[in-house]
Amino acid sequence: MSYRDAPGELRRITDDTVIVLRDKVYEVLFSPDLNATVFWVSYRNQIESELRRTSDGSIIEILTGIVTTPTFFSSDSNATYLVTSYLNAPSELRRTSDGSVIAKLSGGVMSGGDFSPDPNAAYLLVRYNSNTLAELRRTIDGSTILTLTAQIYYTAFSPDPHATYLAVTHNFGTDLLYCANGLLVTTLTDYVPQGGIFFSPGPTAAYFAVMYGDMPSELRNTIDASVIVTFSGRLSHNGVIFRPTPNTTHFVVGYDNAQVELRRTNDGKIVETLTGKISIYDNMFFSPDSNAAYFMVPYADGHSEVWHTTDGYRLVDLSMGRKGLAFTPDAKRLLVWYTNGQAYLLDLDWLTAMRGNPAALSPEELTRIICDGPMASGMFDESTLAQYLDGREPQACR
Repeated sequence: MSYRDAPGELRRITDDTVIVLRDKVYEVLFSPDLNATVFWVSYRNQIESELRRTSDGSIIEILTGIVTTPTFFSSDSNATYLVTSYLNAPSELRRTSDGSVIAKLSGGVMSGGDFSPDPNAAYLLVRYNSNTLAELRRTIDGSTILTLTAQIYYTAFSPDPHATYLAVTHNFGTDLLYCANGLLVTTLTDYVPQGGIFFSPGPTAAYFAVMYGDMPSELRNTIDASVIVTFSGRLSHNGVIFRPTPNTTHFVVGYDNAQVELRRTNDGKIVETLTGKISIYDNMFFSPDSNAAYFMVPYADGHSEVWHTTDGYRLVDLSMGRKGLAFTPDAKRLLVWYTNGQAYLLDLDWLTAMRGNPAALSPEELTRIICDGPMASGMFDESTLAQYLDGREPQACR
């Protein structure tokens, strides 16, 4: 907490423990890890700033220069690294565990520098305020992997566990690079807008989709950047999700002016064309189970649907007015709630058994599914039917 006329305080919400800081607080930045393990704090009347632990407020390191923005932490689970920027000195890469300087950087860091998203935050892409060229560095020792020789517009790391690839859009095109050694995979010479690279998840980020400014989008292999398929139109800004499984067998693609499609990744072939155009205000996503068995698609007209991933059929139309939804972790149930206050809990195993269309089943098939599913589980008590059966026993599942 910051006060106008008193030293700042760090307070623990759970037990209201108060740690008094040494002066009036000017700026504070907490690490983005789950427990906000450390924080950086600067003061109104002090040149020095501090890196502290949140557990007890103890000082890890006193930073002697005038620290300014951008100062930022890595986003790994331990917030292992911190980049500190100074008013009149080069920025530094530091360890948060002890505050030690790993490397002095080549100048003042410009907003937009970024750590890789892998569990070890293994790489740092640095852009500078002056005419100093941008750099790709290793975080473990601060060594420079590659100096980028063009004016950098934006970048994107692949989301795999090793952050294998880096896409860099600059004034001559977009380069796809290997992070480990900085080697060039390919250069895309056509204009790629910000957010126009979509990497697949998985152990190797095997695929990426690319959206161009004024030409059809593509699906490519990352290992050699070869084109797997050219899409029929321009991708929407939120228009690609890859199935988050180790082999990434499928992906869903949405266009600015065409219907959503479910496709295979290995050859780009269409499995199914869905029923509408994607909404620009909401996002598609897969269910959280290990097989990503289902995906949800919001459409431009306001309705949304859940589809079966592997077989490519519509499981349920959620209609209009959906306010939110949540899969259970095993994706056996789906909770959907609406703007009118109503909510529904859907049994996805049940809907899958009916392939999303009970009207297409014969009475015998529907009876079999009911008897093998809800009735066999003991979910319903058949004795409640007695008043309708004139003393006879229920026979449907006998």
